[in-house]
Amino acid sequence: MNIKGKHLLVLFITTILLLLMKDSPTYAYVGGIFTYTNEGQTMTYKILSEPTVTENGTVKLIYSEEMNLSGEIIIPTTVTNQRMIYNVVEIGAGSFSDAKDITKISLPDTIRAIGEGAFFNCSNLTSINIPKGITRIERGTFFGCSKLSGLNFPDGITYIGDDAFYNSSSLNITKLPEDLTHIGKDAFYNCKKLTLSNLPNKIESIGAGAFEGCISLTSITIPDSMSSIEDNLFRNCSSLTSVYLPEGITSIGKYAFTNCISLKSIYLPDSITQIGAFAFYHCESLTSIKIPYAVSEIEDFTFFKCKSLASIRLQSKVIEIGNYAFYECENLISITLPEGLTSIGDWAFYGCEVLRPITIPASVMSIGKGEFPYSGVLVYKNSYAESFFRANHPKYYQIINLPLEEMFFEEAVKNIEINETYQLKPLFYPEISSDIMGTIQWTSSNPSVAIVDENGSVKGLQTGEAEITAVMGKFSANCRMIVGGAIIQPVSIELSQNQIILNKGEAQKLSVNFTPVNTTNRTITWKSSNPSVAKVEHGRIYAINQGTAVITAETASLSVNCTVTVLNPLKEISSNYDKLTLNQGDSKRVVISFYPVDTSDNKTTLWKSEDEAVATVVEGVVTAVKAGSTVITVNVGELTHHIPVTVVNPLKSLTVTKDKMSFIVGETQDLPLVIQPVDTTDEIKVTSSDESIVTYSKGIITARKRGNATITIKGGSFTASIKVNVETDITGITLNKQNLKLDLGKKSSLTVGFLPAKALDDRKVTWTSSDKTVVTVDPDGTIITKGVGTATVTATAGGDKTASCVVEVKLAVPTSLKTVSSDHDKIKVTWGTVNGASGYQIYRAETETGSYKMLKETTATTYTNNGLTTGKEYYYKVRAFRNQGSKKVYSSYTSVMSTAPIPTTPTNVKLVKKATGTIQFTWDKVNGANGYEVYRTSSLDNPYKLTKTTTSLHFINSGLSSKKTYYYKVRAYKIVGNKKVYSKFSAVYSIKF
Repeated sequence: MNIKGKHLLVLFITTILLLLMKDSPTYAYVGGIFTYTNEGQTMTYKILSEPTVTENGTVKLIYSEEMNLSGEIIIPTTVTNQRMIYNVVEIGAGSFSDAKDITKISLPDTIRAIGEGAFFNCSNLTSINIPKGITRIERGTFFGCSKLSGLNFPDGITYIGDDAFYNSSSLNITKLPEDLTHIGKDAFYNCKKLTLSNLPNKIESIGAGAFEGCISLTSITIPDSMSSIEDNLFRNCSSLTSVYLPEGITSIGKYAFTNCISLKSIYLPDSITQIGAFAFYHCESLTSIKIPYAVSEIEDFTFFKCKSLASIRLQSKVIEIGNYAFYECENLISITLPEGLTSIGDWAFYGCEVLRPITIPASVMSIGKGEFPYSGVLVYKNSYAESFFRANHPKYYQIINLPLEEMFFEEAVKNIEINETYQLKPLFYPEISSDIMGTIQWTSSNPSVAIVDENGSVKGLQTGEAEITAVMGKFSANCRMIVGGAIIQPVSIELSQNQIILNKGEAQKLSVNFTPVNTTNRTITWKSSNPSVAKVEHGRIYAINQGTAVITAETASLSVNCTVTVLNPLKEISSNYDKLTLNQGDSKRVVISFYPVDTSDNKTTLWKSEDEAVATVVEGVVTAVKAGSTVITVNVGELTHHIPVTVVNPLKSLTVTKDKMSFIVGETQDLPLVIQPVDTTDEIKVTSSDESIVTYSKGIITARKRGNATITIKGGSFTASIKVNVETDITGITLNKQNLKLDLGKKSSLTVGFLPAKALDDRKVTWTSSDKTVVTVDPDGTIITKGVGTATVTATAGGDKTASCVVEVKLAVPTSLKTVSSDHDKIKVTWGTVNGASGYQIYRAETETGSYKMLKETTATTYTNNGLTTGKEYYYKVRAFRNQGSKKVYSSYTSVMSTAPIPTTPTNVKLVKKATGTIQFTWDKVNGANGYEVYRTSSLDNPYKLTKTTTSLHFINSGLSSKKTYYYKVRAYKIVGNKKVYSKFSAVYSIKF
């Protein structure tokens, strides 16, 4: 039953029990159920043991449908029922299941057990404490607690069950309890923020999928106590870059590292015998890997889409390559398929576009469907691979150029009778040589004794001897045929060698010497005492594996032996570390891998450190002495392997002696930091949250400007912080003006002075106006008038340092006041516009110091005063006003201007010749005029003289002299009382005769 099914069963049984007891009284007996309210939170409990005279009873908290809890939950240490006290010692299975409104839970130290699924799907739970007495985290305890972020495990926890933290996607745990021995299946599934690096050394088993989807894991060290990597264990751990597997791991399960797209390298110890299907599926950053010696099969999809994989070493025991095993390993350059490989699965090398031609061993007897790299494959002549590729991929294969070394007959001498037929068949070494091709030419040295046909069939014709020769190209084989003669048996035989030493994979031919030399019965049977070490065919010995075998050559009555020793020389050594980083004082064992693993060479290792002051090495155990770098060298025979070692001195503590500091701008103080050890190699990084306020350099904190900032110190896994307050060094500020009067619409600027003049703090000034309807202030201190009134402008700098200026804003006095007569009874008054004015008031008096009365209120800047007495002087003044709210505010009056109305100047004036010496001077009527006066002069240097007074609108002047210019002008007049009031003269008009 899965976790959810089991959880539902627990809920069902608990609900039935509660319904049965709902209406029953609660009693103090074992198994009794009651409710208890603590701090407004009502929960249900079940009695586990009754109180005694000396001890409280015990209860466990159980699930109840009526329990409606939210927010922070506090489980009490003790509860009371019928005046008896019980210790709360257990949280029952499913107690808080689906309690989605709970955010925090506090458990008392009395708790000794937490049941399965206790906090199942508490999706808003962010915090909970685990009491010290807890030793097990049961199945599904925190399943689906997606907001649970931090958790401190007590040291005594030994067991984490299946699905314990399944989909607790916010959980960030950096360390597991040291006594932990078991992690269940899917225990930390999809814990996206989990950042473990080392697993406790006592762990014996980790269930399948335990860390699947832990996308924040970057490296992991599997302890020596582990023997297998289960299915899906690190599947979808997309940030995992490195994994250490100890010697003793025997298997890697299916999908174990699927989609670990950041995994760059992994050392597979030779103890591994099996790697499951899909194990490294889509590990696109993996660059190289060595398959352990005992692995016999590369299973389906094992290295599917490992796009960065450039090289892989298959050991000699690999006999099968599964379907899609290296599919789209697009950077795979080389791979050597071992002799002994028997099958290659479907699409095994599809998409390996840069793979150099691969050699298909002659042992391969099965090749699946799918394309091979365009670079092609190399096959042996007459092998299964040749026939397969010839039939299915004729463009992709080439025959391996394997020279023929020998062509021979099994028997060099053969007795046959007259008329007897004997079939000769040549043998070849190597049997898969590319030179074996074409037809064989057969000849007999004495056709009268024996003949041979084109197929090698020999027939004896008469007593005698004949040499039968088979020729293929440059190769030939001979057999001496004795027809009808007596069979001569050997008296003794001996081998060309009675002791041979071969390396694994080599071959050597033995020959038999017969006594007497004319022996005709040369039939030999070859045997090996240990074919797994050395086999023999037709006298040729093949070294198979390390060891000793006795090769025996036998006739019907004789035998002779050769002892064959097969060696497996060491070709290469490597280690479980390409490089090694150690903490000062720590040790790590370097394990040497031998290739081939079953080498017959001496495996004695000689270790040396280039600098023993940094790190020492004894029998492969490297011990870090002090911070620095060195190289560990291991020699095995003539082979050498180097391991660069870096020793670091990690930070063990980082604290500050002050968590708050105060400064004045410009002040410096030492960073109050204490670290252990003082010579740590960890980088200590000190940063400021705002470098415009405070900076750090070489142990010194410097205050730059007023404000608050945080200095953060990080080193290794430690972090400390200091809250810094910086006060200003500005003691005061001044303004260049304390009082200011402005007309509405005008601007003015204020300048700030600082005390002291060389203050270091930020000189930023903040400006405010006490009444923004009167004035506003720009950031640069420019005052802008907005309305009439008085306001105080305040400058603030250095936090609380201020200076003020009182600004009075008035309406401006209208400018350019003018009064002009516009007719005999009219005066036109004009003035300039006043910024911000709502309108204007025009006042008039009949004497300069007389009583002025308002004539008009207008928004215009001109006013014509009608009905006036011609020639009488009138006095005018104007002021502006502004509507502010319900009131009017006024400007000051203009200066007084006066004028008198007079007739208008005559217009449309014309001067024309009427006849010799006669002109006509005309003009239009002037309103209100009683008459007109015409003036004339004959020189502009002479004064004008009244020539004519008339009420007419024209004047004819005769008797004028020739060759003389006359100048005329006219004005109107009006008679007021007993005097004339004149208009202005017209323009001057001239005429010449």
